[in-house]
Amino acid sequence: ASWAQPRVSPDGKSLLLRRSAQPDCSLWRLDLERGSLSRLGVEGDAHNPLWMPDGERILVSLTAAMGAGSRQVVEMRVDGAGSPASLQKTGFAANAEAVSPDGRYVVLTRDGRRERNDIFVHDRQSGETKPLPSQ
Repeated sequence: ASWAQPRVSPDGKSLLLRRSAQPDCSLWRLDLERGSLSRLGVEGDAHNPLWMPDGERILVSLTAAMGAGSRQVVEMRVDGAGSPASLQKTGFAANAEAVSPDGRYVVLTRDGRRERNDIFVHDRQSGETKPLPSQ
């Protein structure tokens, strides 16, 4: 297997990993204390996993069965409880890149193969997504 995008949990006990595969990449969780590896139950092509500060939720850039260009950021519980919830419909294929320490802000990039890959900041409190000003 080809593994990528390792992300250590806030408590340092788990590692999120993306397993590269065709047609879809999948997410896995490695329990660093037990050495056990388990697949996260998320359907679609999953990329850029990020831990939320509470260590119970993650953000995932997910392309579901909706088709090409539909990649959106979803929030889900790492234990698999509940269904993934869309962070916000951005109107473009989005990748989650970083989360602020308090979890309020999420940095997104436009995943544009033929366009500029702009940077946006999503405010989870207000629900607004704004582009970063260019310098």
